[in-house]
Amino acid sequence: AQWLRRWHAMDICRPATISIRRNAIENHLIPTLGPVHLRLLTTLQIDAAVSQWLAKSFAPATIRSTLATLHTAYESAITAGLV
Repeated sequence: AQWLRRWHAMDICRPATISIRRNAIENHLIPTLGPVHLRLLTTLQIDAAVSQWLAKSFAPATIRSTLATLHTAYESAITAGLV
């Protein structure tokens, strides 16, 4: 959760993209994956999160944009040497 918020604060995008990413982080990623440390995050945990979102009838576009946000944030963490 800490990295997602810090990464989002440094994010330089169009306002609409920032809004979409903030929604994904605050409403989907942190509630589902927040307690998991970035280095310990596994594909099984991500798959479980997707399953939870599907069970809650999230729209496919919402799931895609949430995973895209996670992917971009994780790549930034790798670049920053955090993973």
